[in-house]
Amino acid sequence: MTSSAVLRLARLDVRSVAPYRNAQVLLMVILAPLLAAIWGEPASALVMAVVFATFLAAYPFAVADKNDLDTLYGMLPVARRAVVVGRLVFSLGLFAAALAYGGVATAALATLMHRPLTAEDAVMVVTISFAIFALMAALQFPFYWAFGYTKARAASFVPLFALAFGVGVVSIATGQDPTGTFPGAPSAALVAAVSLIGGTVALAVSTALSVRLDARRVR
Repeated sequence: MTSSAVLRLARLDVRSVAPYRNAQVLLMVILAPLLAAIWGEPASALVMAVVFATFLAAYPFAVADKNDLDTLYGMLPVARRAVVVGRLVFSLGLFAAALAYGGVATAALATLMHRPLTAEDAVMVVTISFAIFALMAALQFPFYWAFGYTKARAASFVPLFALAFGVGVVSIATGQDPTGTFPGAPSAALVAAVSLIGGTVALAVSTALSVRLDARRVR
């Protein structure tokens, strides 16, 4: 498995989903800042953008099932492991795009609502968002690789539960929840470290498991 093969497969995922996801991207662009403004929590725009990205990350599995792309992947001169890792790289690219958009939306809302985030708050929001995305992808992907999207469709509902949880965690971490600042909240450095390490470990374990499950899948 080479890095060039992984990147080519990630680009293949981009091309395979491009014709189908315009509506969902538009939904993310509109709803993330709109709901954040309604809730009065600028940082939740970033969390919602990231959660929407987890739906997009699952779509290559749906397209592959619908169009029998496993046959195409089987004809490519690449290892199946590269297909799995390429899908992970694709999902991380989505996270980066959601992070960029959500960050801009959060900054704009914070300015308009006169609720600027401190540097520590920004660090916590970004790292917590990464942890949420990583955990959601880590939970969903093994099921998709083992059974295919159609049979494992229930896993696609996981991000819905993550949305309320993520907004609540960010509110608590930044001390901007309706009940006031939580005393004894962990430092931004600790939150960042735990979120980054935990999210990275979750993705690594999930990818290793996905490789094994994909190899055993009956096609």
